[in-house]
Amino acid sequence: MAVYEMTFIFKKGDKTTAKELKQYLTDAKAKILKEEDEGIKTFAYPIAKQTHGHYLFFQVEMSTDKVKEVEAKIKLNEGLLRHLIIRK
Repeated sequence: MAVYEMTFIFKKGDKTTAKELKQYLTDAKAKILKEEDEGIKTFAYPIAKQTHGHYLFFQVEMSTDKVKEVEAKIKLNEGLLRHLIIRK
C-alpha cells in the first residue's frame, strides 16, 4: 500500500462531485489519512469557461493497482475541472 496525495478542482457550487469523489475512494478501499476542503479559489485563467473552482485535497493510502481504476472513474466525471494524483 502506498500513500498518494490527490487534489481535485470542481465547479463552484457543485456539491455532488465532492461526494462522488469520496465514494470513488471508499469503493477502491482507500484509507483516507487526511481530507482538506480548501474552499473556492479564483483561477489565474479560465478553465472550461469557469473563473472560480472548489479545491479538495485528500491524502490516501491505497493499493497501486486501484489508482488507475479510480483515475478512470475520475476522468468520466463531468463536474471535475482538474485533478492531480501524486505518490508521496
